[in-house]
Amino acid sequence: MVTSRLITPPPQPLGTIAALRTLRRNPAEYWPSGLYHGETFASPLMGRTFFETARPDHAKTVLLDKRDHFERSSLVKLMLGDALGDGLIVADGASWKKQRAIAAPIFRQDHLDDFLPVIDRAAVACVGRLGNTSGPQPMLPAMLDTAMDIIVETMFGAARFDRRQTIADIDLLLKAMGAPAMPDLLNLPGWVPRLGLAKGKAAATRLRAVCQHVLDAKRADGDSDGGMTARLLEARDPETGEGLSDEAIVDNIMTFVGAGHETTSAGLCWALYLIAQQPDLQSELTAQARNALCDPVGPQTMAQLDLHWRVFQEAMRLYPPIAAVSRNVAGGIEIDGQDLKCGDHVTLVIMAMHRNPDLWPDPDTFDADRFLPEAVKQRDRYAYMPFGAGPTICIGWKLAMMEATLILARLLEAFEFTPAQSRTPYPVVRVTTRPDDGMILNVSRRTDI
Repeated sequence: MVTSRLITPPPQPLGTIAALRTLRRNPAEYWPSGLYHGETFASPLMGRTFFETARPDHAKTVLLDKRDHFERSSLVKLMLGDALGDGLIVADGASWKKQRAIAAPIFRQDHLDDFLPVIDRAAVACVGRLGNTSGPQPMLPAMLDTAMDIIVETMFGAARFDRRQTIADIDLLLKAMGAPAMPDLLNLPGWVPRLGLAKGKAAATRLRAVCQHVLDAKRADGDSDGGMTARLLEARDPETGEGLSDEAIVDNIMTFVGAGHETTSAGLCWALYLIAQQPDLQSELTAQARNALCDPVGPQTMAQLDLHWRVFQEAMRLYPPIAAVSRNVAGGIEIDGQDLKCGDHVTLVIMAMHRNPDLWPDPDTFDADRFLPEAVKQRDRYAYMPFGAGPTICIGWKLAMMEATLILARLLEAFEFTPAQSRTPYPVVRVTTRPDDGMILNVSRRTDI
């Protein structure tokens, strides 16, 4: 087994100025060590209380039992609103309920299985992208390109647009808007300038224009190609028969593009990093991939890749792509003796929860057996939340798991991965938990294929 340290968290909560600077730079360095052991922290700032917890019972309270007392984080809305509008990640109340009801059937397992050939083609293309040469390569660019291949085909089908510019805009958007602006942290009014966001907003405008272009093209052509955009056009509320407006469809295409592109890519990088340090595990994964992969790839293939599935789950425990989930208090409530009023801010720190020794024995040690069916049944459902939890759990989580599992299998069928450097990649939270160095690994083409 490999032991994987994340970061060294501060022993005590940071002072106000240091906390604000750290949140802007990398929230992973802000959360104090007590969170990793079930403690909670409440910090007053500009008339609001910022309450932080990493306890499963609190997560269940916020995301399920008392969810009507909470709404989407105002900070998240300010960070992502220009790009995602009122999509599922940002929407609240009746708007969220309507969109979720309309979109949910699209993500049924039998519908997702239709995308397996698309995912497999992208995975095979990723093998070609890494090539036949041996040596150190950054994994993140290849994973981002592969995730984009999947998104382009599943979302846009045969529609034409500037793919290279779109990829660049997604990256620019996440870098520019992946951390809260200082005026937002201080709860300052909207007219106070948010420096450094202009490029991100321009990228969001271009991306939304691409989505609208694809939508218009599909409607004009009567294109029912089975892709996500076409399905969103056809989807109807099961109770009212209403569809989504163009704006709502664009909002959700942007949501699926941003969330699906980034979270899967980051998770794959961390999974490959952990696998590269475990030769025996890697050999077992390679053998399973060769036994399972066939043409065409279908649901039966996925059923045989159970170890890959569990390995990716454990990688997301150690390095959760989404490090935290935040909510604003919409109605007064008490949590752990802390009275919270309307406008206060609650953060569920998934990164700390996933490394709590009371929830995960020997928490820094990689162990895919944690996700064997019996182990999962015995664990608190809210102790593991890589995709969130409760009614607002990521609607595309099954698709993300399918993508990651199949891509891992194709890569491990073709290549051997080994560490390329002695330093440990450092996690930086920018919407997702990215490796600071792009995840450089030695990649060697297997000769025994």
